[in-house]
Amino acid sequence: MTDWSSGVCGCFENVGICIKAYFCPCIVAGQIGEALGEGCCYHGFCSLMGPIGIYCGATNRGKLREKYQIPGSFGNDCIMHWCCPVCAYAQEAREIESRMPAGSSMARS
Repeated sequence: MTDWSSGVCGCFENVGICIKAYFCPCIVAGQIGEALGEGCCYHGFCSLMGPIGIYCGATNRGKLREKYQIPGSFGNDCIMHWCCPVCAYAQEAREIESRMPAGSSMARS
């Protein structure tokens, strides 16, 4: 089992992701969904829908944790997306980028 590559408040580890998550969380949610093999438009849209967005964000966070064997629980994922979804999306995006091959990025080309 591993841990997150950066903390939930590690925004200064990648300021670009932090800014994008703050101003356009739906784009970051879509990119995370796409990186997990889900539909990017669906997750981007759902991130804007209150409780549905919390559920979808927590579900994706759980899939990300499962994929990279990061400990945690669905309840904790829900709390993260309820209390600070911007921080959760930024942490998830940093995690995906940190595990991608060198020279690639989460953004579409």
